[in-house]
Amino acid sequence: MKKLKFQQIVDERFGEDLPLLQERMKAIEERLSALPGVNVLRDNYYRLDWPETGNEAAHFQYRVNYYIEKNTRAVTWNDIMIIVNDVRPVPYDWVK
Repeated sequence: MKKLKFQQIVDERFGEDLPLLQERMKAIEERLSALPGVNVLRDNYYRLDWPETGNEAAHFQYRVNYYIEKNTRAVTWNDIMIIVNDVRPVPYDWVK
């Protein structure tokens, strides 16, 4: 069964923080879980830190990976992407 993979990211350089990521996670999971035949899987969120460089201050991001499965034709992949993009548009990939 193929899975739709995407990642949500918040970046402190843009004033984003962990509570914003958690809000997005809740919105995505509630809305996708309400669809019949859709299974929402995700990793735990994690933090990435970058050190200060010559022209950029130290900064961090929080990220979480999602894997979406569906076992129905009643819901399309486009339906799923519309919901995710409504929360925050992201690039998508397919994994097995």
